[in-house]
Amino acid sequence: MVTGKIHHCPYCSYITHNKTHMTIHVRKHTGERPHACPHCSYRTVQENNLKRHVLIHSKEKIHSCSYCKFRTDTLGALQRHIQRLHVGSFAIGGRSDTKKRHHTLQVSLGGRKNTPGMSKIHRCPYCSYSTPKKTHMTSHVRIHTKEKPFCCLYCPLRFTQKGNLHKHMMTHVKNNYVHPSQR
Repeated sequence: MVTGKIHHCPYCSYITHNKTHMTIHVRKHTGERPHACPHCSYRTVQENNLKRHVLIHSKEKIHSCSYCKFRTDTLGALQRHIQRLHVGSFAIGGRSDTKKRHHTLQVSLGGRKNTPGMSKIHRCPYCSYSTPKKTHMTSHVRIHTKEKPFCCLYCPLRFTQKGNLHKHMMTHVKNNYVHPSQR
């Protein structure tokens, strides 16, 4: 059984017996990031995050990315870096509204190709956005192409995402709107 003082967040309903946990939690509300890297502009809420970050400035970087200049002292960090930034489909060239050319970058870690758990990273051909989810990329690209394939049955509004169309259509339902063809 935990005993001691209960700490209540002044901004929300969060409570804890651990004062340190409360301090870290409250910083989410205040935006305070008291731990600063002495080598760059990185700031963080927790001291442990800073300790981990400072390692990127260390000369003791034994694992190097073969696709960019990233270096780290842990194999796990290298694998996460490659998974997030280099594995998957990459669009080549500039904007093309017809066909986009792609190639797949196969990554070999530890002598194995297609390392289990490594997912494809989809990169936007118009900006620096990337995501492991193809559906997220499809929605994102519509920001650039202005494509709005989902149209409301009750009014002329169109949407880039099906979910936004459904939310919009609920406003018609709540207002008891009847489609002209059903009057």
